[in-house]
Amino acid sequence: FIKINIDLNNIINCIRAKIRGEKKAFTKEFLIPEGDFKAENIVEIYDSPLSSWFEKLIYTDYKDIIELGVNYFQKNNSLMELEKLSDNFILNFSKIGKYITFGIEPLVGFVTAKENDLKNIRIILSGKLNNLSPDKIKEIYKDKFTVTDTIALIKDREDSIHEIKMLQKWPVRRPRPYKKKLPPLEPLITGQRTIDMFFPITKGGTACIPGPFGSGKTVVQHQISKWCNAEIILFIGCGERGNEMTDVLL
Repeated sequence: FIKINIDLNNIINCIRAKIRGEKKAFTKEFLIPEGDFKAENIVEIYDSPLSSWFEKLIYTDYKDIIELGVNYFQKNNSLMELEKLSDNFILNFSKIGKYITFGIEPLVGFVTAKENDLKNIRIILSGKLNNLSPDKIKEIYKDKFTVTDTIALIKDREDSIHEIKMLQKWPVRRPRPYKKKLPPLEPLITGQRTIDMFFPITKGGTACIPGPFGSGKTVVQHQISKWCNAEIILFIGCGERGNEMTDVLL
């Protein structure tokens, strides 16, 4: 399992480097040597045209992946198909572990499958936000996907089918449409008595923490993230130091 991950990462990273026009010597900076397909062999085919890579990998398990992925790239100028095929290959291989009685293989397969299941959160949340019953979610795919693939089909009250994707494009300065704007009614309990008493925040509302450098803005965000009564915390740092980002987990 680990060697397959190494092989596919080496191949995909080399393809990315070749597309960017990097020299062959650049590959030595990121190639991992512990895979089944030796890193030296990848370096040897680096100068060959991408269209011929799958011919040189014909005796490996990755021949079809490279062929389909490169063909898709030449038509669409995107490596998403190659990444998707690689993820599917790893996911299918990990399923073999459930037949092994003793060893770490069942655990690896379980973790890999559960990682894919996390993507269903978007489907569930989309349905709940639109007040849809579970039977309205028509189809959920079990495979791995890229952000542009359709991961679910949802039927609305007018029986129209809508595709759900993990990528949505929308102009920054144009507000998203809504049927009805609900006023915020439920308070967000931050766990900080000063804020809850004098500067209360509502769930669904907006708040900001102004202040100069070193005044404790990030520390306040850490405290709110740790102790507020929200179920999901999305902590985004812009220009923050690494330790300030990790402190929110302590």
